[in-house]
Amino acid sequence: MVSTPTTESGSFDADRTALRPVPEVVDWVLGALLVLVGLASALAGSALFFAIDRSEIR
Repeated sequence: MVSTPTTESGSFDADRTALRPVPEVVDWVLGALLVLVGLASALAGSALFFAIDRSEIR
């Protein structure tokens, strides 16, 4: 005997529609901020790499 699981699509759809989707503008702004933070950290890391002399560390 094979039993098939019952699905309650009505309650699942109600839960999904309770969450509002994020507007596209918010996605783009968050993506742009993430890119700028990554670029700033890469620039800061490379500046530290060239600014600190290895002989001074020892």
